[in-house]
Amino acid sequence: MPDINQDKVVKHYNKRASTYTDMVKKTFPMSAVKTSEKKAVRSLLKNIEGSEILEVGCGTGFHTETLLEMNAGKIFAVDISPEMLKGLPASDKIVPICAKAEDLNLDKKFNAVLNSGATEFVPDALKLFEVLRNHSNTGAYLYLHITNGNFLGFLLSMYYKMRGISFNTFSDKKIEEYAKKTGWQIDAKTNGMFNWALIYRLKAV
Repeated sequence: MPDINQDKVVKHYNKRASTYTDMVKKTFPMSAVKTSEKKAVRSLLKNIEGSEILEVGCGTGFHTETLLEMNAGKIFAVDISPEMLKGLPASDKIVPICAKAEDLNLDKKFNAVLNSGATEFVPDALKLFEVLRNHSNTGAYLYLHITNGNFLGFLLSMYYKMRGISFNTFSDKKIEEYAKKTGWQIDAKTNGMFNWALIYRLKAV
Protein backbone atom coordinates (compact mmCIF):
# COMPACT_ATOMS: atom_id res chain seq x y z
CA MET A 1 0.00 0.00 0.00
CA PRO A 2 1.52 3.37 -1.00
CA ASP A 3 2.47 5.84 1.71
CA ILE A 4 0.53 8.92 0.62
CA ASN A 5 2.15 11.17 3.24
CA GLN A 6 5.67 10.34 2.15
CA ASP A 7 4.70 10.76 -1.49
CA LYS A 8 3.67 14.30 -0.56
CA VAL A 9 6.97 14.81 1.29
CA VAL A 10 8.88 13.78 -1.84
CA LYS A 11 6.92 16.21 -4.02
CA HIS A 12 7.33 19.02 -1.47
CA TYR A 13 11.10 18.67 -1.22
CA ASN A 14 11.66 17.95 -4.90
CA LYS A 15 10.01 21.29 -5.58
CA ARG A 16 12.12 23.12 -2.99
CA ALA A 17 15.43 21.40 -3.73
CA SER A 18 16.90 24.01 -6.08
CA THR A 19 16.55 26.81 -3.51
CA TYR A 20 16.84 24.82 -0.28
CA THR A 21 20.58 25.30 0.34
CA ASP A 22 20.37 29.08 -0.07
CA MET A 23 17.31 29.21 2.17
CA VAL A 24 18.92 27.41 5.11
CA LYS A 25 22.23 29.26 4.76
CA LYS A 26 21.25 32.79 3.76
CA THR A 27 17.58 33.47 4.55
CA PHE A 28 16.83 34.84 8.03
CA PRO A 29 15.51 33.55 10.43
CA MET A 30 15.97 30.03 9.03
CA SER A 31 19.69 30.61 8.54
CA ALA A 32 20.12 31.57 12.21
CA VAL A 33 18.15 28.55 13.40
CA LYS A 34 20.06 26.13 11.15
CA THR A 35 23.45 27.60 12.11
CA SER A 36 22.54 27.11 15.77
CA GLU A 37 21.50 23.52 15.08
CA LYS A 38 24.72 22.79 13.17
CA LYS A 39 26.82 24.03 16.10
CA ALA A 40 24.77 21.92 18.51
CA VAL A 41 25.15 18.78 16.40
CA ARG A 42 28.87 19.36 15.99
CA SER A 43 29.31 19.83 19.74
CA LEU A 44 28.11 16.24 20.28
CA LEU A 45 30.08 14.58 17.48
CA LYS A 46 32.87 12.29 18.62
CA ASN A 47 36.02 11.83 16.55
CA ILE A 48 34.75 10.62 13.18
CA GLU A 49 37.95 11.04 11.18
CA GLY A 50 38.21 8.28 8.62
CA SER A 51 34.96 6.63 9.78
CA GLU A 52 32.18 5.51 7.47
CA ILE A 53 29.03 7.44 8.36
CA LEU A 54 25.37 6.71 7.71
CA GLU A 55 23.49 10.00 7.33
CA VAL A 56 19.70 9.71 7.16
CA GLY A 57 17.67 12.70 6.01
CA CYS A 58 20.70 14.36 4.42
CA GLY A 59 18.74 16.77 2.21
CA THR A 60 21.16 18.89 0.16
CA GLY A 61 23.99 18.27 2.58
CA PHE A 62 23.70 20.90 5.33
CA HIS A 63 25.13 18.49 7.94
CA THR A 64 27.06 16.48 5.34
CA GLU A 65 29.36 19.49 5.04
CA THR A 66 30.16 19.22 8.75
CA LEU A 67 31.00 15.53 8.36
CA LEU A 68 33.36 16.39 5.49
CA GLU A 69 34.95 19.19 7.51
CA MET A 70 35.63 16.70 10.29
CA ASN A 71 37.37 14.37 7.81
CA ALA A 72 34.81 11.58 7.86
CA GLY A 73 35.50 8.65 5.58
CA LYS A 74 32.78 7.53 3.19
CA ILE A 75 29.36 9.07 3.89
CA PHE A 76 26.28 7.06 2.92
CA ALA A 77 23.84 9.94 2.46
CA VAL A 78 20.17 8.90 2.45
CA ASP A 79 17.16 11.01 1.52
CA ILE A 80 13.68 10.33 0.22
CA SER A 81 13.89 13.16 -2.35
CA PRO A 82 16.01 12.51 -5.47
CA GLU A 83 16.13 16.23 -6.25
CA MET A 84 17.50 17.06 -2.80
CA LEU A 85 20.27 14.49 -3.28
CA LYS A 86 21.38 16.35 -6.42
CA GLY A 87 22.32 19.29 -4.18
CA LEU A 88 24.84 17.33 -2.10
CA PRO A 89 28.41 18.65 -2.03
CA ALA A 90 30.64 17.35 -4.81
CA SER A 91 32.84 14.77 -3.10
CA ASP A 92 33.96 11.24 -3.89
CA LYS A 93 33.40 10.48 -0.20
CA ILE A 94 29.62 10.77 -0.58
CA VAL A 95 27.42 7.86 -1.66
CA PRO A 96 23.90 9.25 -2.35
CA ILE A 97 21.04 6.83 -1.66
CA CYS A 98 17.41 7.62 -2.48
CA ALA A 99 15.25 5.60 -0.09
CA LYS A 100 12.62 5.79 2.61
CA ALA A 101 14.46 5.87 5.91
CA GLU A 102 12.32 3.21 7.57
CA ASP A 103 12.83 0.81 4.63
CA LEU A 104 16.61 1.14 4.60
CA ASN A 105 18.57 -2.10 4.31
CA LEU A 106 22.20 -1.55 3.33
CA ASP A 107 23.58 -4.81 4.74
CA LYS A 108 26.24 -2.69 6.50
CA LYS A 109 26.88 -1.59 10.05
CA PHE A 110 28.36 1.74 11.10
CA ASN A 111 30.06 3.24 14.15
CA ALA A 112 28.38 6.60 13.58
CA VAL A 113 24.87 7.44 12.34
CA LEU A 114 23.40 10.92 11.88
CA ASN A 115 19.63 11.30 11.60
CA SER A 116 18.43 14.83 11.01
CA GLY A 117 14.88 15.59 9.96
CA ALA A 118 13.77 12.16 8.79
CA THR A 119 11.92 10.92 11.89
CA GLU A 120 9.32 13.66 11.74
CA PHE A 121 7.90 12.35 8.46
CA VAL A 122 7.95 8.56 8.88
CA PRO A 123 4.69 6.76 9.72
CA ASP A 124 6.36 4.67 12.46
CA ALA A 125 9.15 6.41 14.36
CA LEU A 126 9.84 3.34 16.50
CA LYS A 127 10.55 1.31 13.37
CA LEU A 128 13.08 3.90 12.23
CA PHE A 129 14.89 3.67 15.57
CA GLU A 130 15.05 -0.10 15.02
CA VAL A 131 16.35 0.29 11.46
CA LEU A 132 19.09 2.65 12.63
CA ARG A 133 20.06 0.23 15.41
CA ASN A 134 20.21 -2.61 12.88
CA HIS A 135 22.71 -0.53 10.89
CA SER A 136 24.89 0.16 13.95
CA ASN A 137 27.62 -1.77 15.67
CA THR A 138 27.39 -2.19 19.44
CA GLY A 139 28.98 0.92 20.92
CA ALA A 140 28.15 3.02 17.86
CA TYR A 141 26.75 6.52 18.25
CA LEU A 142 23.53 7.88 16.81
CA TYR A 143 23.39 11.65 16.49
CA LEU A 144 19.70 12.47 16.47
CA HIS A 145 18.36 15.89 15.52
CA ILE A 146 14.61 15.98 16.03
CA THR A 147 11.83 18.58 16.39
CA ASN A 148 10.69 19.41 19.90
CA GLY A 149 6.99 19.06 20.71
CA ASN A 150 6.77 22.59 22.12
CA PHE A 151 4.95 25.63 20.72
CA LEU A 152 7.54 26.22 17.99
CA GLY A 153 7.31 22.56 17.01
CA PHE A 154 3.53 22.94 16.88
CA LEU A 155 3.87 25.89 14.49
CA LEU A 156 6.14 23.84 12.24
CA SER A 157 3.67 20.96 12.24
CA MET A 158 0.94 23.43 11.23
CA TYR A 159 3.13 24.63 8.34
CA TYR A 160 3.25 21.09 6.99
CA LYS A 161 -0.39 20.37 7.78
CA MET A 162 -1.39 23.30 5.58
CA ARG A 163 0.45 21.49 2.78
CA GLY A 164 -1.30 18.19 3.49
CA ILE A 165 1.72 16.60 5.18
CA SER A 166 1.70 14.86 8.56
CA PHE A 167 4.64 15.98 10.70
CA ASN A 168 5.56 14.38 14.05
CA THR A 169 7.11 16.20 16.99
CA PHE A 170 8.73 14.59 20.02
CA SER A 171 9.37 14.97 23.74
CA ASP A 172 12.29 13.84 25.89
CA LYS A 173 10.03 11.17 27.37
CA LYS A 174 9.14 9.78 23.94
CA ILE A 175 12.77 9.65 22.81
CA GLU A 176 13.73 7.87 26.05
CA GLU A 177 10.94 5.35 25.41
CA TYR A 178 11.99 4.67 21.81
CA ALA A 179 15.65 4.42 22.77
CA LYS A 180 14.99 1.89 25.53
CA LYS A 181 12.82 -0.29 23.28
CA THR A 182 15.31 -0.40 20.40
CA GLY A 183 18.71 -0.84 22.03
CA TRP A 184 19.90 2.73 22.44
CA GLN A 185 21.07 4.56 25.53
CA ILE A 186 21.00 8.36 25.75
CA ASP A 187 24.59 9.53 26.18
CA ALA A 188 24.25 13.32 25.85
CA LYS A 189 21.75 15.99 24.85
CA THR A 190 21.70 19.62 23.81
CA ASN A 191 19.29 22.03 22.09
CA GLY A 192 19.11 24.31 19.08
CA MET A 193 18.00 27.92 19.05
CA PHE A 194 14.85 28.68 21.10
CA ASN A 195 14.73 24.98 22.08
CA TRP A 196 13.27 24.36 18.60
CA ALA A 197 15.15 21.10 18.25
CA LEU A 198 16.17 18.25 20.53
CA ILE A 199 19.65 17.01 19.70
CA TYR A 200 20.88 13.76 21.22
CA ARG A 201 23.88 11.51 21.18
CA LEU A 202 22.69 7.93 21.71
CA LYS A 203 24.91 4.89 22.15
CA ALA A 204 24.05 1.44 20.78
CA VAL A 205 23.97 -1.13 23.62
